[in-house]
Amino acid sequence: QPAGFNVVVEGEYSQLCGFLRSLESGLSLYRLGDFSVQRSSNAAAAEGRAQREVLTINFQLLASK
Repeated sequence: QPAGFNVVVEGEYSQLCGFLRSLESGLSLYRLGDFSVQRSSNAAAAEGRAQREVLTINFQLLASK
């Protein structure tokens, strides 16, 4: 039976890409339901800090590779 997950990840864009890479190269196959990426706030850009993003992803783990 597939196990469904709804995950919210916050970080810089490169960190979100790293999370997706680790999911893709992980030990389990998965079926992507849907996802969205949003900027977390404009305050970081105004203060000169790196922009943070929020990734919401819905997927099902299917089986081991």
